[in-house]
Amino acid sequence: MTTFASLAAPTAVDPQETLRSVIRTVTLDASRGDYFHVVLRGDGMLAAPENGGDGQRILVEVLGADADRTLSLDPSILLPAGIAVPVTIPAGRRWFAWLISMGGAGWILGAAATQA
Repeated sequence: MTTFASLAAPTAVDPQETLRSVIRTVTLDASRGDYFHVVLRGDGMLAAPENGGDGQRILVEVLGADADRTLSLDPSILLPAGIAVPVTIPAGRRWFAWLISMGGAGWILGAAATQA
């Protein structure tokens, strides 16, 4: 199950859909899968995923389409030391992130990397 989305209005991303509009804020529906593909066609923000279960892990793959793109993360997503945001994703490259649900405490970014 995967999602392809392009980053205007907040939209929940379903891994079985392809969104064709430009979305400024991406909200993942964690109950719909564990691997999400997002295509940034403008700068955007990754909101904290919705409907995650305690301990659930999801992989997010974000493509910087057609130009360098800046991706910020919702401030409610906890970041480990050493991971800086916002992230600049070079044109045609991908940024990968593991997000882990801590139940009622929210989400933590477990790891992140940008394609070389």
